Amino acid sequence: MRSADIIPIVSRRRSTLKKTAAPTDLSTSSPPRSARWIVLIAVGAFFLVAGLFLLAGDHNRRTLGRIESVERGAIFERAYVDLEETCRLPEAGRDPLRQHCMNQAAFVLLFPECAADCQRGARSFLPHVGR
Repeated sequence: MRSADIIPIVSRRRSTLKKTAAPTDLSTSSPPRSARWIVLIAVGAFFLVAGLFLLAGDHNRRTLGRIESVERGAIFERAYVDLEETCRLPEAGRDPLRQHCMNQAAFVLLFPECAADCQRGARSFLPHVGR
């Protein structure tokens, strides 16, 4: 065996820290690049989902707008009367009637015929965010 063929392992390792480098303060250093990408992707995904929800709601409104005004008015009237008569019952506070009332209220709010009084009444059936 020749001694010239033996290479010590220590000489093959890469130095991770420079001997002349000063210690770094981790509290002021910027986040790693991968963390920035993750945050960027998460924010982008949030805005994408929010945009899709807005487009879906607008699509429903446009679809109702394409129905002839006489037919649309009749559909609105039936839905609004159902909301007022059915959802004012004491049993409307429990499922499955409660769920029906929330769906009916959301449906009525899509119509352009739903004026201010209609909107206030329909929103009263929808869940409210607490303060």
